[in-house]
Amino acid sequence: MAFSLTADFMLMTLAALPLLAATVVSPTPSSRQGKQGHHHHHVPCLEPDNLQERWESLYTSGHALGELHETFYVMPILREAATNHTRRHNFNMQSLNRTTVFSGPSECPNPKAKDFLHDGDPCPVYHTLNTDPLRFPRLLLEAQCRCQHCQGITHRRYPKRQAVTPTCEGIYYHVRVLRRLPGKCVDNVYQYAQAWEKVQIGCACRLVPTVISS
Repeated sequence: MAFSLTADFMLMTLAALPLLAATVVSPTPSSRQGKQGHHHHHVPCLEPDNLQERWESLYTSGHALGELHETFYVMPILREAATNHTRRHNFNMQSLNRTTVFSGPSECPNPKAKDFLHDGDPCPVYHTLNTDPLRFPRLLLEAQCRCQHCQGITHRRYPKRQAVTPTCEGIYYHVRVLRRLPGKCVDNVYQYAQAWEKVQIGCACRLVPTVISS
C-alpha cells in the first residue's frame, strides 16, 4: 500500500515535536547516583534556562567569521574554517540517534510498481529524526537515501575495464547548534558552546568509478 500523509496529520505531528523534544533528556544525576551508591550531598547539574535565546542569537549576532548566513558555509573553505573552530571542544557525540523514521517508506521503490519514479527522482528519500539530549535543538530532521543505487539509470562500461556505478549518496548541510561541553558544570549549570552539525538534507546520484575484474 502506498504511503501518504495528509496535511492535517503532518501539522498535528509537527505540533507534537516540542513535547517529544522535551522527553529527549539525558539520564538524571539521581539515576546515575543509584548505580554508584547514594551521595545525598551531591548537587545535581541543571540545564541552562536560556538555551532557546542563546541558540536564536547564533543567527542574529556576529560570529568569528563575520555576520554571514549559514548558506555561505556551503563553500568548503568557509565550512572547514568554521568546523575547525568548534572541533577543539571534543564534543560527546555518542548520544546522537538518527534511527527514528518520521515520514515516508524507507525501502527502495519496486521498479515494477506503477508509481515507480513518478516524481523523476532517481534517489528518493525518507525522513528520520536526529535526536541528541546533549544538543540544542534536541531534534533535527534528516533525509535518508531509500536506495543504494540510482533508479532508472543503468551501469555503463568504458575502455580499459573501467565502469561507473550510479550510486545514491547523501547531500549535507551544516547548521549552527549548541552542544554541551563534556565535564563542564559551573555553579550547578551545564555549559554549552556553539558547534556546527552536519545534517543530511537529500540524496543525489553520483557516478562512482569502478574497475572491472578480468
